Amino acid sequence: MSLPLHPDAESEMNRATLRYASDDPAVAVEFAEKLDAAFDAILSSPRMYPIAEDAPDGYEVRHLLLHRFPYRVLYYATDNRIVVLAVAHTSRRPGYWIDRLTEAT
Repeated sequence: MSLPLHPDAESEMNRATLRYASDDPAVAVEFAEKLDAAFDAILSSPRMYPIAEDAPDGYEVRHLLLHRFPYRVLYYATDNRIVVLAVAHTSRRPGYWIDRLTEAT
């Protein structure tokens, strides 16, 4: 089973991977591997990760920090569904992704 990504989250992931690849292809591969591992971890235990501090009240939006990279994966989780809302650089404005919830819920 694959983890569905909001189209904007997929774009963020692709842009970040391309940025790393332009500097060092091996780092881009490692970034992609860390993301794959994060997606697998989310699928296996979606409620294991903390609620995002910038999540709006009433929404179970959680986040997982990537090891070695300044990114976090933000995802919306319910009993029936998990959707990645953002692959966010940690320096981005908190909550910039909140409008994506309307499409994910």
